[in-house]
Amino acid sequence: MFVLKKILAAFFIPPGLFVTLLAGAAVWLLIRKRKGIKLFVFLFGLAVLIWALSAAPVSDMLTRSLEKAVPQPRNPQGDVIIVLHGTGQRLGPAVSLQAQLKVPLVLCGYNYLDDYPEEESRLKRSLQASGIPEEMLIIETESRDTQENIRFSKAICRERGFSKPLVVTSAFHSRRVRLTCRKQDFRAVIVPVSYTVLGQGIRYGWRDWLPMAEGLYQTSLALNEYLGLVFYGIAY
Repeated sequence: MFVLKKILAAFFIPPGLFVTLLAGAAVWLLIRKRKGIKLFVFLFGLAVLIWALSAAPVSDMLTRSLEKAVPQPRNPQGDVIIVLHGTGQRLGPAVSLQAQLKVPLVLCGYNYLDDYPEEESRLKRSLQASGIPEEMLIIETESRDTQENIRFSKAICRERGFSKPLVVTSAFHSRRVRLTCRKQDFRAVIVPVSYTVLGQGIRYGWRDWLPMAEGLYQTSLALNEYLGLVFYGIAY
């Protein structure tokens, strides 16, 4: 009963519900002999695609390829730490690294703080409690994407005389950051953090092959990175 319950739940809650509806519609059309085989193949293929993209092994495969692109540097050293705002747990590892190196910390792309000044005050107090004095903290609130993150970071380093920047970002995002740094001739050491797949020693069971919202979300993040790599490679 436990296995049956999990399978039914997976296929009656999105995204599994969409798989069920599409596959059911395809079979119904085939039985009723309406609209022909082409529509059946299309609907059933779409159901299989959604199932695959929301299954953990597929989402992990897409993410793993991104996370292994930029190796973790051994004993990173620099005169400033730049942490890019975005998905993943980036700030915590950056604060830990700052505690080791005792260098300024730049929060890049924190544009939401312009609309929520109380959040900025709360963030500063939290970082000060972690041992980072206010004079060692720089908050950049203008950049909106990775390309602007790197452009503004480069400007900050030039203005303040930083020559050995460390850029902290999520492991799955590090490949696009490296590409952007190269295109903008920004010589920085990329420090990938917040690994979700690589090195986790994941073993898959039958439940991992069920369509799940978590898998579809992780797939969407990975596909966004692949699209970003193509776009950044062409546009910038």
